[in-house]
Amino acid sequence: MKKYEFVRMHKKAFGEYFADDGKNNRTHRDVINEMAAKVWKYVDNIPVDMDGYGKLRYYDLVFEKDTNE
Repeated sequence: MKKYEFVRMHKKAFGEYFADDGKNNRTHRDVINEMAAKVWKYVDNIPVDMDGYGKLRYYDLVFEKDTNE
């Protein structure tokens, strides 16, 4: 069986995206490396919210791993 974990990324100043979990402004690369170290596989990202001009404000990084449940 597969288990999924989602990490919300939020657009900040100058168009940079950071994890929206309050842990020291982690970038997408930081999050992917940390999750890989915990045996999670990066699967995809999902756009969640856009502003009135069609610019992405939030997206979720999607991770999966096999479980014995």
